[in-house]
Amino acid sequence: MTASKEIKDLLKKVKDMEVAAENTSQSKNGGISNDGHVEELQMIKGKKEVLENLVIRPNIVGKKTIGNLEIHQNGVRFVSGKGHNIDIPFSIIKHAFF
Repeated sequence: MTASKEIKDLLKKVKDMEVAAENTSQSKNGGISNDGHVEELQMIKGKKEVLENLVIRPNIVGKKTIGNLEIHQNGVRFVSGKGHNIDIPFSIIKHAFF
């Protein structure tokens, strides 16, 4: 009975260490905090730049999600016509082309 308790304790310890390592790697990964919240986007001073009538993939809800893409100082924000927002900070973008 003590052997099974020791095994369970060791498994719990390993799981806790993995969760702690994952949380520290996420906090260093592009503004994503421990709770998965993305950093707040900062507005660009001056006029607002927007690309209108874009479709985002994968779809948020429904078949086709049409909305606008706004550029911010530290990322982009997709605002759907139904009111859903998706913030993408530049710090988590690995590859981009235009």
